[in-house]
Amino acid sequence: MKTTKRKIGIIGFGNWVIQTYLPILKELDTSIIKSVACRSSLTLKKTESLVPKECFITNDWIVV
Repeated sequence: MKTTKRKIGIIGFGNWVIQTYLPILKELDTSIIKSVACRSSLTLKKTESLVPKECFITNDWIVV
């Protein structure tokens, strides 16, 4: 049976998400992070190394 991965958008990619949700999502392998909204430019840079290259990263939470 073919399973489709769930597409997830995350608003607020701070330490809580990085330390708690991200490891769980990577372990489950049933979803893929498609977009992320971060508040600061420092978090934007950190996010680039933690999510797939295809992920849309922005600081505008309205477009996620």
